[in-house]
Parts: sequence; structure tokens; C-alpha cells
Amino acid sequence: MLRAARIRPENIERPLSAGDVAARSGVAVSTVHFYDTEGLIKGWRSAGNQRRYSRDVLRRVAVIKVAQRLGLPLAMIREALDSLPQGRTPTATDWKRYFGRAGTRAPITRSHLA
Repeated sequence: MLRAARIRPENIERPLSAGDVAARSGVAVSTVHFYDTEGLIKGWRSAGNQRRYSRDVLRRVAVIKVAQRLGLPLAMIREALDSLPQGRTPTATDWKRYFGRAGTRAPITRSHLA
């Protein structure tokens, strides 16, 4: 069983590297780069030209993974995420509002979240 890593208070505001995002979200670093290139997540470059991400990206990656398991195309996922203010994590209400509007009635089950 995986244990959640504890975040030390001094690291709360520290940006995450692509490797950090990948390790914490269970995707490959290349997937993080792909999501960034496709505009699904937003990051920036450090002074050393490394990609950096804020912690809200972890929730966005989780939403992307669930939506892909439901078979939703990346264009639809991007549109849903673009409707949110930057830096705000998607909530269950956001999910229902967007996909209710899009006419999608796909139920989310535990297998989608695994």
C-alpha cells in the first residue's frame, strides 16, 4: 500500500518539477510534458530552463486521468479545464457543471479512480 508523502510546511509553496508531478500523480514525465505542450496543464521555466509547476497541477492531472479513462477526448478535457480560472483546482461541482453542459452522462465508478 502506498503512503502519502508528508509535505513539510516550508515546502508548501515550492514549485514542483516535472519529475515531482509525474511521481506524485502516477504518470510518466513524458506525459507531464505532453499535457503541458497540449495546454492541459500550465507551467513555467526556471532560471535553469527546467519546467516548474504549481501544486494545483496535481489535481488537474488527476482529473485528466479520470476523464481519459471515461473515454473523453483531450479536446473536451482541455475545454473543461480552460473554463476554470488558472491556479484553481477542479472540484466535483466543476466536473458536474461542465459535463452536464456537454451532455455527457458517463457515471464515475471506483474503477475509474483506481
